[in-house]
Amino acid sequence: MRRRLVAVALATTSLVAVAFAVPLALLARNVARDRALTTAERDVAALAPVLALTTDANLIGAAIAALSYRFVFAPPSDLAPARPVSPEP
Repeated sequence: MRRRLVAVALATTSLVAVAFAVPLALLARNVARDRALTTAERDVAALAPVLALTTDANLIGAAIAALSYRFVFAPPSDLAPARPVSPEP
C-alpha cells in the first residue's frame, strides 16, 4: 500500500511538473522568435535607405557593420566583390 501511495505521489508530481514545463518551453521559444524577428525588421528598416541611395560597396559594408546583426556566413568585408563586374561584350 505504501509503495502505491509513493508511486501515485510521484506520478502526480511528474505530471504537474510536465504540465508546467511544456508551456513554459513553448513560451520561451516564441519570445526568442519574436525578439529575433523584431531585431531583423529593425535592421532591415535601417539598411533599406542606404541600399536605395548608393551602390558603393564600402558605404554598404559600413552600414551593414553598424547594424546589431552579426554576420554568421560572411563578414561585411567579404561583401565587396573581389573584382569589378563588367558586362559581357
